[in-house]
Amino acid sequence: MQELSAFLRAVGKHWWSLLSCAFFTILGLFVAYANKSNAWVVQGSFIVAALCLLIACYRAWRDEHTALEDEIAKNQKPELKIELLASFFEVSPHPSQNLQVNIYAYLRVTNVREPATLIKSGTMTMTVNGIMHTGNGDDVSRTGAYILHNTDFKVGDETKGTFPGVFSKVQRLLPSIGSENPLQRGVHREGLVVFAFPGVMDWNPEYQPTLAASDLCLTLVDSFDGRHTLKGNELNIFTGTIKSKIPTNPMGVPPALPGRQ
Repeated sequence: MQELSAFLRAVGKHWWSLLSCAFFTILGLFVAYANKSNAWVVQGSFIVAALCLLIACYRAWRDEHTALEDEIAKNQKPELKIELLASFFEVSPHPSQNLQVNIYAYLRVTNVREPATLIKSGTMTMTVNGIMHTGNGDDVSRTGAYILHNTDFKVGDETKGTFPGVFSKVQRLLPSIGSENPLQRGVHREGLVVFAFPGVMDWNPEYQPTLAASDLCLTLVDSFDGRHTLKGNELNIFTGTIKSKIPTNPMGVPPALPGRQ
């Protein structure tokens, strides 16, 4: 009953304003000009009032619909689609631990729903040798714009190089989505995200060049603190090393390596 009362009040407000509009003035002028009978005037007045009632119902619905759309837009959060295009791992010393495993995930992220957003951070969990480990996004300590790898991984206009020892120029994903260039709806970005697993896996890439992981769960956090997840059952991660620059005349370097947008 409360909803019906609110609807009737909204319709009544619009109907009253329409009844005092120029419709009845025009009707009166037409009656005087055409010399219509009193019965015709009464019938015409009822028709005009009914039309005003229909318009009032539409205006009441429009007001509520507009308010609902505004509320949805105000509370709507982005939805990110995450695709893992390639992954690499590297073992490096850690100041307080024996080893640190860095997972380099090359991602394509698409914002499929308004509003525009940034990506603040990320985490990755996976199971290796029956033990689940968690790594945090670490794009600060692992610098460099090139991946040295031994896999068929291509970026932009690259062509397949000679293995081993191929360098691919990559863009970092998180810095590319800044406050001046947020991820808009319908737009995707590609880039590298580093996840650090300090002191949790004794893995020697010289003897085990493939990291066999399962129960993969990769999560990115947007600027509204929304969490967006990519899950996978099994993943073989090959070795790769981040480099700041390409050595002189390295083997297998393609001539043009623009980062993919």
